Amino acid sequence: MDSPHDLRFVKVDQETLIEFLKNAKKRILIAKAGYTCDEVKTLIEQVEKKGIECKVYLDPSENAVRWGFGEEQALKDLNIKAGLINLQTADRIRMSIVIVDDRALIYTPVALSWETEPKDLRFPNGFIGGPEFTDALLEQINASESKPTKMDKVIPFPGCTIPKKDAETATKEISQTIEKLKKNPPVDPTRLRKITVYRNNYKLLKYQVIGVKLKNKSISLRPFNNLFPDLNDRLKASWRAFTHEDMENVREVSIFLKEVATILGKYTLDVGRFGYLIKTENKDKFEKEIEKEKEEFLVVLKLKPGEKPKNRNSKYITQSGEQNSLFGDTSKKENKSLGDLVEQSRTALKEYMLKVLKDQPEAVKGLFANERTLLSMVEKGKAKLNDVLPGVLDTFITHKLKFPEAGDLIDKMDVTMDYYDVSNELLYKNTDFKGALEELKSSADPKDDLKIREFSDAFEHEG
Repeated sequence: MDSPHDLRFVKVDQETLIEFLKNAKKRILIAKAGYTCDEVKTLIEQVEKKGIECKVYLDPSENAVRWGFGEEQALKDLNIKAGLINLQTADRIRMSIVIVDDRALIYTPVALSWETEPKDLRFPNGFIGGPEFTDALLEQINASESKPTKMDKVIPFPGCTIPKKDAETATKEISQTIEKLKKNPPVDPTRLRKITVYRNNYKLLKYQVIGVKLKNKSISLRPFNNLFPDLNDRLKASWRAFTHEDMENVREVSIFLKEVATILGKYTLDVGRFGYLIKTENKDKFEKEIEKEKEEFLVVLKLKPGEKPKNRNSKYITQSGEQNSLFGDTSKKENKSLGDLVEQSRTALKEYMLKVLKDQPEAVKGLFANERTLLSMVEKGKAKLNDVLPGVLDTFITHKLKFPEAGDLIDKMDVTMDYYDVSNELLYKNTDFKGALEELKSSADPKDDLKIREFSDAFEHEG
């Protein structure tokens, strides 16, 4: 039997704890982070069969289960019998307190996510005291929160009281925790193995803008030349939609490439031939800005000459007074829209065809092969050839020569983005990459963190 002032070290495991609970004759007060099913079963039996007065404190956090302080099923069993066992909750319980009648046990529980419960304890993990010690603990447990126990000023630890919650709040908290564990079930802590893992704060980005370079498209004039058997050898065999200079000076493409480069500079760090470093957390923002820019570019690109976009302030639309600042002196070199260039090339082709058709009546008839009604009206004097010929040529150029629209001159336009992890080879062995990093660090703002990796502990499930 313990004397009133007796405090002694003890070794506590699952078996000895349950035996201690079963010896109760009047009361049990227990506070633990989590419980096993056997412990809960013992508590319920003590109340139902022996009428033991019981009060149970529990940490309502799901981490108490995930870290191996208790079992998920035990949590459910406690919640069902919450009223019977006077269930209370208190955050971050890590020291186990068990009062049975006039004896108080305090011990350190095993977190099974980090270690297994030892079969043979060589060092005590708790201590037990008699009635005087038990009464002192109960006095503090039952103390009002507004009047914590006063401590001797020589002892550097402040007093503390256990917060009180009503039964409804406690069961609600536990129900929420059970739901979280249901959605994301815990792993058996005894099957976990501790490992060290790293997470890349940065990734390598390699990007490519494809489809914005105009193809040097040649249009075969054979269907037109076949109208002139005698002149065929002396006519142009094909028609170039654009000159090389035209392809370099399309206004929308120039602005788009410039905007992509600006967004790239905002979110990434240039590491030369290795690509660009981008913070993993910034990937979504970066991609959304690129996508928004691409959409605005394509909307304007597909406008027909003279057509106005919904966004009249779009950077892709020529604004008076802005052209010089973007492209220099426009008196020396004019930057045109893609639609303007297509229309200009189409008009030049039509003028060439009209010139060839001059004084070639048989060829004109061949041109009207699918326009018999118009040809009949011209022959009967009901319509003038010069009035209807441009329209017939437009149809011929579109359907027979397949002259492209502005959108046809762009391949599938996109900005491709490929991300790669920074490998050990690059980070620790490649001198060029390490040199590029050092150069970036030397020129970066001191507040910027260029820490490529973050290391942390994790737990691996063993088979």
